Amino acid sequence: LVRDLGKNKILLDFKKVVFFSSAGLQTLISLHREVERLGGKLVFCSICPHFYDLLKITKLHTVFDIQSDLPSGIKVFA
Repeated sequence: LVRDLGKNKILLDFKKVVFFSSAGLQTLISLHREVERLGGKLVFCSICPHFYDLLKITKLHTVFDIQSDLPSGIKVFA
């Protein structure tokens, strides 16, 4: 689920995502770069433990803004 919270503010809710491929990860990296280039913000929320482990292994958990749930993700933009 993608929520557009205004100009260049994107919240990705991964609540129903149970698998993530390397191609999907590359897409998220590209999206992150583009949003930052435009002065925006990209936030992830509700990611499953498997996906978080992948982000930790690749050290991307230090790059992406990851929130525990949807309300926490929305608060980032408040």
